Amino acid sequence: MHFCLSRSSRYCIRQNIKHRIKMYSKIYNYKNVGIVYSYRALHSLKFIDLIAEDLLDEYEIAMDFELKLIGKGSSGASVFNIKIIQLSLPEIISETLTPAMLEYNTRYQNITSELQIRLTENGSIKALENVVELKQKWISLKESIAKEPQTAELEALKERGELAYGNAFEYEDTLKSSLFFNCLFSEFYNRFHIQGAELSEHEVRSSLFPDLMIPVTAYFDYNSENESVVISKDFDLGKTGLIKEHFDSLANEDKFDHYFYQENAAYFLDQNDHLSSVELIRRETLNGMNEVIDHIQIWKQ
Repeated sequence: MHFCLSRSSRYCIRQNIKHRIKMYSKIYNYKNVGIVYSYRALHSLKFIDLIAEDLLDEYEIAMDFELKLIGKGSSGASVFNIKIIQLSLPEIISETLTPAMLEYNTRYQNITSELQIRLTENGSIKALENVVELKQKWISLKESIAKEPQTAELEALKERGELAYGNAFEYEDTLKSSLFFNCLFSEFYNRFHIQGAELSEHEVRSSLFPDLMIPVTAYFDYNSENESVVISKDFDLGKTGLIKEHFDSLANEDKFDHYFYQENAAYFLDQNDHLSSVELIRRETLNGMNEVIDHIQIWKQ
């Protein structure tokens, strides 16, 4: 599937196509409260040496999950419950962990096996509703870890857990910047759109530099041929200095030359505007030498 639009082609669309599209959303129809929708998701991540044309690493995560509208949250906004039924992580994780660490890692992953997510009226993530529950799960796991002989691996897990689910509760920010959750909960509902129009400016987490947030601009397009919504995201080249500064801080032997970012997602909706399927492809390229490709597919079962 190919659905890339260049910045220049989007400009032409904005200039020449003046009709406006309203994406009505029935996902907020409270007659649908309690109805469970089952989905499957695949997220593959490829690290490529473009010079040698060599695939350096490849990882895949598979997940079955259920999505259900459960009502209104504390602020009156709609809240969805997402429950992970099955999660398959890359084999390299299980291969490098001891049986005891594998068990604790599984329990750690299960902290977020069920989330209650409050959305904005446009369908993007606003906040988590079940923060207290997640914190309690972490406290329980932390108490179990404290009974074990302490190792460097357990200490690292405790440190990670405290940052994510402790007083600072950084997990909420992690959720909002997650490529997968931003793919699942996009922002095109309940507003008028002009083809090629700008949706928003925000930050996404880089796969090339996991500690770095990338400023991007999201655009809306509608493909009338297959009735799909296309969300494209571009990186502001004027902010390349952020990438260079982060690259230089890593004490690399190579010099920074240039950075390229491209993200496109095609959404297919059913007759009730529920997500039927989505395919997202994101490319990040550094110096024309190294590339990371994220490929996410989500479909209703």
